Amino acid sequence: MSHSEVEAAYWSHDGASLAVALGSGPHGITTSQAERVLGTVGPNSVEDAAQTSVLRLILRQFESPLI
Repeated sequence: MSHSEVEAAYWSHDGASLAVALGSGPHGITTSQAERVLGTVGPNSVEDAAQTSVLRLILRQFESPLI
C-alpha cells in the first residue's frame, strides 16, 4: 500500500495496515521517531491569535459604508 493510497481512502483500510503504511504501530511511534519528526517538522502547536480590543470592535462598525 503506497502513501498516496493511504491518504486517498484511509477509512477503507484496517488500523494495522494503516499503522504499518505510516511507519507506526499499535502503541504509536518510538521515541527516536518522535525526536526525528520534532527536529524536522517542529513542535505541534497553535499560535495564539491577537485579541481584538473593545475599542477596535466599536470602530470596525463604522468601516462599513452602510452604517
